[in-house]
Amino acid sequence: MTPPRILLVSLVLMSFVISGPAFAGKVNDEPGYVDLEWIEIPDSASEVQDIDLSTILKSIHSDMLLR
Repeated sequence: MTPPRILLVSLVLMSFVISGPAFAGKVNDEPGYVDLEWIEIPDSASEVQDIDLSTILKSIHSDMLLR
């Protein structure tokens, strides 16, 4: 293997090793976690509407990074 490939492979393997503990933790214990499973849609509801919050959350996240 050429040196750039060895470097790339080693960086990828290191990222997997470092990120391992992040996947082992419980999400319920993380700050900001909100459990929305308790919300029930009534049987008499005539319309169910999905709300996409991804743009708002991305905006909040970018604002946090700038501070």
